[in-house]
Amino acid sequence: MRRKLCLRDTDETCTPSDAVEELLKRDPAGLYLKSDVPTRRAYRERIFALASRARQPAQTVGKLALDASIRAAERKDAIARTHIGYYLVDEGLHELMRALGVRQRFLRGVLHTITPRDRARMACLLYMWGVSLLTALFAAVIGAVEDERLATVGGWIALVFLSTPLAYTYASLCMRTLARKRALPRVLPALLREYALAEQECVMIVIPTIIASKARVRELGDMLLELLRAYPDRVFRFGLLSDFEDAAVERMPSDDTILEAARTLIDGLNQHHRDSLGDRFFLFHRHRAWSAAQGVWSGWERKRGKLIELNRLLTGRGPISFQWIVGDIAGLMRRCEIAYVVSRDEASWIGSDSTWRLLCAAAHPLNRAVIDDTNSVIRGYAIFQPGLSVLSPGALLHGKAAIEPGSGCPAVVQFPFDPLGLGIHRSWAALYDVESCSRLLDDAFPDDVVLHHDLIEGFVAHTGEVNGAVVYQERAQSYLARLSRGHRWLRGSFQLLLWSLPYARNARGFRVRNPLEPMARFYLVELALREMQKPATVALLIWGWLFRPSTMLWTIAVCPPLMILLVALPSLLYWRTVGASPSPRSSARWEVAGQVFAAVFGIVVLAIEAVVVLDALGRATWRLFVSRKHQIAWTTNRSLQAATPRDHVAYWMRYWQSSAIGITAFVATCICRPANVTGAIPITFAWMIAPAVLYYADRFVFAGD
Repeated sequence: MRRKLCLRDTDETCTPSDAVEELLKRDPAGLYLKSDVPTRRAYRERIFALASRARQPAQTVGKLALDASIRAAERKDAIARTHIGYYLVDEGLHELMRALGVRQRFLRGVLHTITPRDRARMACLLYMWGVSLLTALFAAVIGAVEDERLATVGGWIALVFLSTPLAYTYASLCMRTLARKRALPRVLPALLREYALAEQECVMIVIPTIIASKARVRELGDMLLELLRAYPDRVFRFGLLSDFEDAAVERMPSDDTILEAARTLIDGLNQHHRDSLGDRFFLFHRHRAWSAAQGVWSGWERKRGKLIELNRLLTGRGPISFQWIVGDIAGLMRRCEIAYVVSRDEASWIGSDSTWRLLCAAAHPLNRAVIDDTNSVIRGYAIFQPGLSVLSPGALLHGKAAIEPGSGCPAVVQFPFDPLGLGIHRSWAALYDVESCSRLLDDAFPDDVVLHHDLIEGFVAHTGEVNGAVVYQERAQSYLARLSRGHRWLRGSFQLLLWSLPYARNARGFRVRNPLEPMARFYLVELALREMQKPATVALLIWGWLFRPSTMLWTIAVCPPLMILLVALPSLLYWRTVGASPSPRSSARWEVAGQVFAAVFGIVVLAIEAVVVLDALGRATWRLFVSRKHQIAWTTNRSLQAATPRDHVAYWMRYWQSSAIGITAFVATCICRPANVTGAIPITFAWMIAPAVLYYADRFVFAGD
């Protein structure tokens, strides 16, 4: 029977035998005592797990790991190999297992004893093959439906083609559920805060932004002051990576006024808050450059270009277009090394505690990126991503999360591919290693093609997902704003399909071997198929109403929101009948109620979202292969919010496609299959009234708490 260990966060209640603890303290790299509590606990748990499987004393396991690390230190290997943790939770685990004579049984035994990197590779391989086979099976089952109208090979192929995205959705759900159940918790090793940074290292927190007016400059000044209050430690510096708005000419009349206001702001802040290292605030402002692909004067590569050029500035490599730099950055770089940069959006907030968690994980030698001669990461991570907590609109004041003490923290979004070892870099906020990212990303992608750059850059540089670090972001104040953000994200995702192929173009236009790992390329395909499920569902529903003799089971099978509704509704009705329940069940009841609401709302907006997906696919395809222009065009969140309809008529004018699809499907069903009208009425009616539903939802759901 495997020995069970305490999982509390204190060393006092979780202390193993003194002999094992003393062995770990003798770590030749000296990192065990510098590591935080969860890391030390993970090492001890691994020792007892291996001891149980090898049927040997825990002291024997610890002694073998210590001897291996001592031999590595005598050979003067890299510091990661001289750390005892390398043989407990990293790639050196194979060597330790061979010394113990542990046999790697398949499934559960393997998952507990192989290294995280090999476990991720195995999980990715099983996931890709499992999803592919299940998708083919589900699509074949749907396509095998007998029907007198489906007599041709072309009709069968069309049905299978339409059912593939839906089949993939179900197959992915099954395999993800299996992966999560089989996976072990993954915790990146981390150092204590006092050892996270060297004596001459500091961190710069930057906000990529567009400055369009003097009022905008004042808002950014308030954000910088909030950052100063939240990050009092002298190791933190703050910067604005700014551009002017896109324009038809290189210089606009208001540019000088805006730039002077920004210069005055940064100089005033530095005058009051300068310390022994020098200035604490910086402005990196770029001039407009002509973009033939966009047809406007704008900052090169927008946000991605700003971060690339900042890396060039900090490492001293490559040209930059920062024409105006306010703040003595040269003096700061003489006094200290800016080893890490934290990039965060204006609409998000990451506190100092979470930033320190990212720093502690990034500083651990087992997590540091190791890059080979081909500029590929062979181990470790160059980007460290926190989790996401979504707040109600208005919860961010000057960019800071206004969370009352004791009010609790909103739920943090779990990392979807953590069981498979594929870190996902999102645009909320992240910490990255300047030197590693400069080497990996500077020459990785061609210009004016990559819109959704955070995701693919995270795959190239490898993203480590740090549990416990949280970034807060406001929920969109309207469904239209959320939909417009999604449209931009969809276009970027479809454009990334070019990097699902074995070869891709680099920044110089040469076709080179794709730098992404197979699981990352597979994930890009999955993103596209998962979104194509919505138009496929609409098409399959209408096909069933028009050509199927009986549509009840068909409608349920091809409409995932309806299936979720039918599964969750009985539980909600049961809790409603029995009345109030204890606290755990009460929270579960609210969770089920949320699932019911999301399923109903998903049915209502299904036609709208299907149109948005097809529009994004059409635009991405046209811009990639025909016009070759406007591939990285996007609209700011402020502009999206300002464009939200304000009256009932405007909603009907904006979402008329849903009503048109509902009316057309209902009339066609009445003509072709009158017997199926009863089954089609609820969904087609929901599509017809979708604009009215969204009008009230934006006022009482999305805009509220």
